[in-house]
Amino acid sequence: MPKVTKQIARPLKRTARGVGVVDRILPVDEVPKKGLTVNVYGRSGTGKTTLACTFPKPLLLAGSEDGTQSVRNVDGVDFVMLTASSDLSVLTDYARDEGRYKTVVLDTLGGYYDLALKEVLGIEDLPATKSWGMAKREDWMQANTQVIERLKALMGLAVEGVNVVILAQERDFTPEDRGDLLMPFVASAATPGVVGWLNPECNYLVQTFLRQRVTEQRKKVAGKTVTIRSKTEGVEYCIRTGPSPIYAVKFRLPKGTPLPDVIVDPSYQKIINIVEGR
Repeated sequence: MPKVTKQIARPLKRTARGVGVVDRILPVDEVPKKGLTVNVYGRSGTGKTTLACTFPKPLLLAGSEDGTQSVRNVDGVDFVMLTASSDLSVLTDYARDEGRYKTVVLDTLGGYYDLALKEVLGIEDLPATKSWGMAKREDWMQANTQVIERLKALMGLAVEGVNVVILAQERDFTPEDRGDLLMPFVASAATPGVVGWLNPECNYLVQTFLRQRVTEQRKKVAGKTVTIRSKTEGVEYCIRTGPSPIYAVKFRLPKGTPLPDVIVDPSYQKIINIVEGR
């Protein structure tokens, strides 16, 4: 009978400062799960706030505007109006220290950027139609830096297991907006600098939209079963999830995980079911 030699694991080295990098090696399936970081953008009335408020509760809705009318009947949602750009930093620290909220939502990115820009310019209100000429390049850059730093801290809550959802209106970008683009695309309404940082940072990037409701019927045609889609009354609230050459969309999933191009009547549960491969 062959002799079995017991394998003794060699102890991992620790640095003088404590745990070394080698000690932090883990199998990928043992890496602690983080909260979702989601950017939801779309036109007004397409269900952004409604979708955000389906996320786990207690939920903190931090608004640069009052968009609570559509979610007043949702339990477990707290609302606070942002009156200064620094408010977001205070709320981020509060959410981290208290550990009560499972989701924090910023509504909206564009409104929050306006707060920061007004402070940089030292004015009470921005013109109804904003343009690059209203501020110096240095002013735009300073506002960009402030917004990105505070968004970075907010999204850092995901490490604590908190879901972070950033809502935004949508904007059409042209090749002139970003020199590395070859064609127009649609993304969150913010400056190219902020959007260029935000899109890679979020694990999930979806666009809300409305489409005419359809019904599906399965019928046999020439001996084959086919699905026939017919338009009917009403609209469907949808999010775009599949890759698109026009719309900025991202859904970070393991390779081979099925992903529909569109989710109808979207919710956190439908999103997490896809994320977890259910």
